[in-house]
Amino acid sequence: SHSWCDGVVQSSRWRPGGADTPRIAEYLVKYTDDGAQAWIAATEAAIYATPPLREEATKKDKEAQRRTAMAAHFESFAPEAPAQGCKPPADVEGPEGQRKFLDRLKVLRTTNEIAEVIGSWAPRLDARNVAAALNRLARMAPFRSREAWAVVDVLVTRVLDEGLADYTAKSVSNICWALAKLGMPTEEAGNGRDLAKLKAARVYSLAVHRTWADLRPNPKAQRDGDGGVWNQWWPQDLAVLCGALARASSGTSSPMIRRLFSVVAQGAGLTKWMGFAPQELADAFSAIASWGLAPPALIESTVVKLTKHRDMFKPQDICVTLLTAVKAGGQRSLIRPALEGAVGAAVAASLQGYNTIDLSNLVWCISAADELENNSFQEVAFLESSRDFVAQVMTRAMKNMNEWTPTQLATLSFSSARLGFSNLDYLREVCKRWLQWFSTKLPPGAELPVSLTNMALTCARLGCPLPALAMNVCERVRAAMDGSGSKTGWQAQQVA
Repeated sequence: SHSWCDGVVQSSRWRPGGADTPRIAEYLVKYTDDGAQAWIAATEAAIYATPPLREEATKKDKEAQRRTAMAAHFESFAPEAPAQGCKPPADVEGPEGQRKFLDRLKVLRTTNEIAEVIGSWAPRLDARNVAAALNRLARMAPFRSREAWAVVDVLVTRVLDEGLADYTAKSVSNICWALAKLGMPTEEAGNGRDLAKLKAARVYSLAVHRTWADLRPNPKAQRDGDGGVWNQWWPQDLAVLCGALARASSGTSSPMIRRLFSVVAQGAGLTKWMGFAPQELADAFSAIASWGLAPPALIESTVVKLTKHRDMFKPQDICVTLLTAVKAGGQRSLIRPALEGAVGAAVAASLQGYNTIDLSNLVWCISAADELENNSFQEVAFLESSRDFVAQVMTRAMKNMNEWTPTQLATLSFSSARLGFSNLDYLREVCKRWLQWFSTKLPPGAELPVSLTNMALTCARLGCPLPALAMNVCERVRAAMDGSGSKTGWQAQQVA
């Protein structure tokens, strides 16, 4: 029964990845009344429903198992019917008119010009160009133009009226990306007082329901095991949608988004990210993991693909994927080879092509091993081989410190301190900047709890007492605790 499966999944005595994992996973598929919920439970419990194989199983047997599991996955849920909206306005222009609109839109440069043209064309746009218009406005954000926001409202209202019924998968994903870029949350904020955000939240809901309905079983994909498992959704569109939903969500409580992400996580794991380009993989993997839906098997298949095809990944995609894998709790022994390859490639390229975010994240990944791993021979050898890379990063940060955000500087300082590779000249300059900011005004990112915590821990680890810095950090913690300051972002661990 489903309750029995819940008991197994939630039991503190069962550990994902143990000897019983395949058998329990098999039961989850075969003996549950609600297949969809069983798969979600399996995802959240960090397992995949793959039946056990014989020890002498051949490669052909393993591939047959993967296809069987993939077919079971896409048969295990009953998608809801897509929302039925009204028909588009009768005066929608034909193909020639739609091309003229796009050509006109491409040459415009200011927000007001774009808003004026879109506003005059809004009733005549087809579904594809409604999405294109929203996307073009979103690329100009942030803006304060009332005319532009009025046009956004007109387009969002049009989407709601039509219920996404005639919109392609690409248009649905582009609309959600545009709303997320405009800062619209997925939750209905303000108890309905903010009408724009209320409308946006309903568009997200429509999009999730529509996507869930679209991901119905594809007999050909189940038979052939090819990249068509997502039906009419291309991996690129699915990655854009997942990234938009993760960006626009303030938490992980939405059951519909959680269910959709669970389906994507299971499908990606079973198909080994087949059809996903490196950037699409990185974006979708990051979005899924941000909701806690990255089981060990998915992490493994992701890291293995990165390791095998690293030359196809751009530096940004490599760093995002590795950062996500580390934060999701991937095994260090699995991630270390990919990290070694990434560090070696960065050194060979003299850090060319790597921006400050990439370098900060990569150094953090190197330093993220726990104490038990730090004592292993393999980890010690890896850290020693990474010393030159960390030194190059800190040298670059010293030369171009204005290009680094306060959060990146703090992260690099703490990571290098954990590794014991700190450059005292770099640390002295970073602390000097923070003291100057405290005496004037903290720039964006410098006041974040994670930045202040990392700076305080860096000084403590290196035995570098800076009373003025510590005092300013403590004042902000005290203000957050007594309610006189902002509590945003402060966690009990950071306070401790």
